Amino acid sequence: MLNKLAILRLNNVYLNNRISHLVNIAWVSVMLLAFAYYATHNWFRVKKVIIDGDMTYITPAQLKYIANNKLHGTFFTLDIEELKEQFEVLPWVKSVDIQRKFPNTILVHVNEFKAVAKIADSNNLLADDGEVFDGADDANDLELPILHVDVSRANFAYDKYLTIESVVSRHGDHITNIWMSDPRILVLTTESNLHITLCEQDLTNKLHNLDSYWQQLYAINPNITTMNFCYKNAVAINATQ
Repeated sequence: MLNKLAILRLNNVYLNNRISHLVNIAWVSVMLLAFAYYATHNWFRVKKVIIDGDMTYITPAQLKYIANNKLHGTFFTLDIEELKEQFEVLPWVKSVDIQRKFPNTILVHVNEFKAVAKIADSNNLLADDGEVFDGADDANDLELPILHVDVSRANFAYDKYLTIESVVSRHGDHITNIWMSDPRILVLTTESNLHITLCEQDLTNKLHNLDSYWQQLYAINPNITTMNFCYKNAVAINATQ
């Protein structure tokens, strides 16, 4: 009986020690977690935001506003994706890359859209990668060819512009506007206020004629205002007196 009591007493001591040990471990773990939480949320505050990139239309004031007002959290708790979204809301921002630099710096690299054409009656611009974006007030001040088409046809119209511009520019003029109200007809104006009409059908041959007869037509009348190449075996011209 005494032996059983001794064993029971020893077992209770062992169990109590085990429980005490586990409690101590749990307490230390809680304290460590609490300390880690406190440190990550109160220490390592972001003290510097470095922004770079090849930018022309994105203003420092816009970037500074985002950095000062939309950066929430510390070095460790900052939500990188949320901050990226805040920067990408700005007009002209194509993409943003954000990295942490220990212990208190955030690096922001901004990529700006490169506009190649304007879409008429809007602030929309066509970028060199084919994406349409909002150029805000800057769109009105850019000297770019104007595409008078629906946004969904902007890339198609710009491809036609490049093809025709390669011919027109050889003669010292440049396209300023292109209309495609009828899918089969292209209407263009140039810097010299020349109006050119081309038919989509057999466009390659029409452009060859435009290139070949340009000098001859101006030799006939240097005051040409319109050229229409939509006729099968002829070209119609108008000129001022």
